[in-house]
Amino acid sequence: MIKTTLFCCLALVLGAQTTTAQTVKLFQDSCHTYSYDGSTGELQGSTRCYLHYNAADLEDTSYYFNTYSGVTSYYRYTFTYNANDLLSNYLLVQGESATGPWANFLKEDYFYDTQDRNTQYVAHFGNSNGDWVPYFRETFWFDDVAPADSSLYELWNESASAWGNYRRYFNYYYTNAAL
Repeated sequence: MIKTTLFCCLALVLGAQTTTAQTVKLFQDSCHTYSYDGSTGELQGSTRCYLHYNAADLEDTSYYFNTYSGVTSYYRYTFTYNANDLLSNYLLVQGESATGPWANFLKEDYFYDTQDRNTQYVAHFGNSNGDWVPYFRETFWFDDVAPADSSLYELWNESASAWGNYRRYFNYYYTNAAL
């Protein structure tokens, strides 16, 4: 009897541990932010968002409603992921109301190497014809022991139909146990 009671109490204590703050996943489902003028303190605008997640607990659709100077803009993000649950792309569309109709606004595509490191992303703007027009891309290079050691940021040159260099980053890393 004592062993059974002790076992039940132990099971209740262990079972209760699975709902502590360290083990429960928290998901943001909405937000509301306000923007104020830095000198006058007057309210300039606000943003509301509503987020949705897929069965793998990855954000798949988000809605943002931005109001500035009394005008509201409506945006919907749609995210897709690869087989390793890494972001493949997201699509941002803009609507005339909370229910649309929606027009292409921005799209970013992400590319990875065999070690699941993001090696490039490419952004496109939507035009009035509903087509995607390249805007910028960033390519990352890695060595074997550090995060990206360099990257190249390029802008699309519409008249030349080619990518043009915009900026180049070189990152250097060192290890120091004292930091």
